Amino acid sequence: MNEISKQTKPSLLFRIKMEYRIFKKGVYLFFRNGNLKLKMATAGGMLVVFFSGGIGTYAYASSDVTPDSFLYPVKQGIERIEIGLAFSPTDKARKHLKMAFRRLDENDVLRDRINRNVVNANAIRYALERTLLEAQNDMNTSVELISSESVSEPSAKVLGEFELKLAKMHNRMKHCKQLRSSAIQEMMMKKMNMLEQRANANFNKIRKARMRVIEIIQNGKNKRVLIRDVMN
Repeated sequence: MNEISKQTKPSLLFRIKMEYRIFKKGVYLFFRNGNLKLKMATAGGMLVVFFSGGIGTYAYASSDVTPDSFLYPVKQGIERIEIGLAFSPTDKARKHLKMAFRRLDENDVLRDRINRNVVNANAIRYALERTLLEAQNDMNTSVELISSESVSEPSAKVLGEFELKLAKMHNRMKHCKQLRSSAIQEMMMKKMNMLEQRANANFNKIRKARMRVIEIIQNGKNKRVLIRDVMN
């Protein structure tokens, strides 16, 4: 009960700051777009946040809200709205990669609870596995989305941005494996290895694509060429 109380009672200052940020962004998006469906989605997302009495804001912002929390569906609902309001493949790719890192933050929280003997590892095994699986899915989706963009100087810069973030994810997974506790045993190692290997594979794919894109631009042969055409 104490844990639930902590999750549902964020500080007033925290709630005010987050609701202001969401409201400011929501108003900007609402008036920027003429599409009625997008306006309705923006308005709906804002209503979800404000009519939940600030709980939605807390659920979205806190890594303490993990898959075993009753607030988790609220958190993921707001995340889906955020991704839905991204307009270009690049923007959507950035959002998905952001979500991948959010899942890793949640995994850190869950492992910390195990290390402090707050919960039993087996009791939250599903939550641990889900965070790693969704992190991998979001990471793969982000790479697929960015590969649908055309070869250009801006896309080369975006590839450089993704290259750095994927390297960070790969190094983070290596660090997580080194910090594993005996309580977690070996049950998570297979999924940690899969995510680490996938992050490394995506890093190499993006790095090679960026170098190839720069070469194509320098040769002036980038007309109607998609990143996916040079990625493999």
